[in-house]
Amino acid sequence: MAGSDAPDPSGATLHGMTVRQTDVHYWNRDNFEGLAQLADALRGDARLDDLARYCELRERGLRTEAFEALNRFLDAALASTLEARREIVLRVLGAHARTATAHQFLSRPLRQRLLEPVLKSWCESEPGSVTPVAELGLLQRDPELLERALHMERSHDRARACLVSILLGQVDYATHHLVEGRLIGTLENACSLLEAAERHLGAAADATSMSGLAAEAAEIRGLLDDWKAYQENPSGTFPEWCQQRSRAHRWWTVVYHDA
Repeated sequence: MAGSDAPDPSGATLHGMTVRQTDVHYWNRDNFEGLAQLADALRGDARLDDLARYCELRERGLRTEAFEALNRFLDAALASTLEARREIVLRVLGAHARTATAHQFLSRPLRQRLLEPVLKSWCESEPGSVTPVAELGLLQRDPELLERALHMERSHDRARACLVSILLGQVDYATHHLVEGRLIGTLENACSLLEAAERHLGAAADATSMSGLAAEAAEIRGLLDDWKAYQENPSGTFPEWCQQRSRAHRWWTVVYHDA
């Protein structure tokens, strides 16, 4: 009925507004498509049926029913043998690594009840095993664990790529105000982080797998070199200095909000 406050059956009401499922899928498409792919992939293992069901229900927007399925999966996994729990954890993390865009997959209960406890206890019981160290480092994006994994196995390029990504992210953060002529922290620290990333890239077992990160590192290296040269002989703003010398950099857009 026109003018009725009855909810639209094709959508959900959020803060007085009707949000259609198609609208949610539009801005979160990669996540929902990834959940659907994970549901299909996980069904091949009977132990993961309820986790596959969780993915399917989250993809459909049925949050309550999804977490009921997730809890069933977790209860069953935690009641299994130590060896089975480790196998399940590696299976789950492997599936996520292949479908990382599904950010709703590694939910807090999944991480805190199963993934992290199993990996931490595995690290403690088998300190010489690189698998739990590397997987926990990847899951938590922990530089110390990733460094430890690489010390144990230099050819572990998944750990290496994650560590390089973290290092470049730190340099990227330090330089994101250079469009305004301001570096966060010191140039020495930024260069040290970048040099560490470059060393790890140079030690990769498969350089082709690091091509994207290598290109990012080269771009940041050019930006820092130009900033150093500009500091030695400044003329105009830093972006103007770069433009006059045909230095093409990607500048962050800085937006300030009133408190």
